[in-house]
Amino acid sequence: MKKISNHPTIVALRSKFDALPSRDQRAVSLLAIALVLGGAYFGVYYPIQQWHKEAVSDQTDTLADYQWLQDRAGRVMAIQQGNQQGQANTRDQSLSSIVSQSANSASIQLASLESLDDNRVRIRVQNGQMDAIMVMLGGLALTAGVNISQVSIDQGSEPGLVNANVDLSR
Repeated sequence: MKKISNHPTIVALRSKFDALPSRDQRAVSLLAIALVLGGAYFGVYYPIQQWHKEAVSDQTDTLADYQWLQDRAGRVMAIQQGNQQGQANTRDQSLSSIVSQSANSASIQLASLESLDDNRVRIRVQNGQMDAIMVMLGGLALTAGVNISQVSIDQGSEPGLVNANVDLSR
């Protein structure tokens, strides 16, 4: 601390401060205090407060996502159980029939079902419910080991409805 107080710049500023009238010294002191408090607020408190708001928002979004998944878990399980009960061994069925049965059980109208080869199909859904399509695709992955190779989803004619092109493989 002695070295800092003996620095020529500090000595010059101190002598200028001492030369000021007492009223100006008080004003400079109050200004210095205001600058320190402002720096502490905007340099420490405000960033922490913003980080906290973002963390609370992220937590709320995550909880909403988790609740959405929990709400749909029953539908996925119903599709999974329906597929397991109706299909003792899905390996013996063609991928086209597995996808068709899964779409029917999820109440999805397929606009087209195109067989690309024995282990690949392309489906197209027009104005299908996004939730139902996701549940169907999840059920296919869980019960029949179907993989999604490519997905293209566009907005449908109404909110919640989509046009989807999906390539599936096994």
